[in-house]
Amino acid sequence: MKTKVMNEEMQDWIDYIFDQADAEISEWNKNVVESQEKNTKTENQTPQKAQKIRAGKKAGLPSESITTDLFLACLKTPSMFYKKCYLTKKETSHHNQIENILDEDLFSEDLKNISNVQGFMRNGWNSDPSWNWKKALELARLIRNSGRLPIFNTKLYKMPSDKTMKKLASYKAEIRIAISVFDTRMHLKSCFEFVENYRKMGGVSIPILMSAHYNKGVLNRKQTKIVEFIKEKDIIGAEHSIQFPENSPLHKIIDANKCEKKEETKNYWCGRIFSEELKVPTINAIPPYYLGMQNSLLSKNEDAFLNSLWYQKIKTNEEIKLKLD
Repeated sequence: MKTKVMNEEMQDWIDYIFDQADAEISEWNKNVVESQEKNTKTENQTPQKAQKIRAGKKAGLPSESITTDLFLACLKTPSMFYKKCYLTKKETSHHNQIENILDEDLFSEDLKNISNVQGFMRNGWNSDPSWNWKKALELARLIRNSGRLPIFNTKLYKMPSDKTMKKLASYKAEIRIAISVFDTRMHLKSCFEFVENYRKMGGVSIPILMSAHYNKGVLNRKQTKIVEFIKEKDIIGAEHSIQFPENSPLHKIIDANKCEKKEETKNYWCGRIFSEELKVPTINAIPPYYLGMQNSLLSKNEDAFLNSLWYQKIKTNEEIKLKLD
């Protein structure tokens, strides 16, 4: 890929990425979200009471690497962190969320009960730290005090203050931001600005592209340009192939001829499309002893180190196409 952007202005990059496709993308996104809402109405339940935030298997969590969510989130499915249709678009509100309780002594004791082999702790799986950056900061401090790397997945519904960002960077918190072709101009620009600003403060921020092979040229072009930006700016990027069930409205816009059906989940996916550019695995594929990147610039991380992060192999799209052929 070769850039057509002649200067370093962020707005020029955003204009280049969108290329007058806003209206079409907005309409497709609206249709998919509305269809997905209808298909998942019964899944949205209101949580009853707050929980104490715990960590690790001995505390009853499914993995040594995970903590309880900061919130009990009961947003409509499309507003969750790419939970079902992977097309998070709507602004969140707090009326359907219950904030969990951070008991520092209890949480710190949980961390002591986790094997020393476990080098990182990921916060939750449904909620988003941007709903309360102050509490996320406290969680990061406790995780760092245990000698581990704090990792947060976010959609950046709300931006942290510069003071909070500097503190997060001092705790070496790794911030992973989900992005996709369905993000608006304003939101995608905010995500990229966060990546640049957090890096200047000494932190590591990794955009995770929710990728797919689309049957709409404008979507594929936008996705390629997003990757181009990540490459040109020497950003550490990751990729998560969108996975969707048989009855998903995503079948209307994703090229099924380039997808396979996963045996274990029966969901469709395209595999890693940008394996050469987005070289870092998502959290579910990194080794338990992961302690963070060598540098906030992709080029400053050794190839041998990047290769060592693939604790679990994730198929590329080329491998999927070979199987389909």
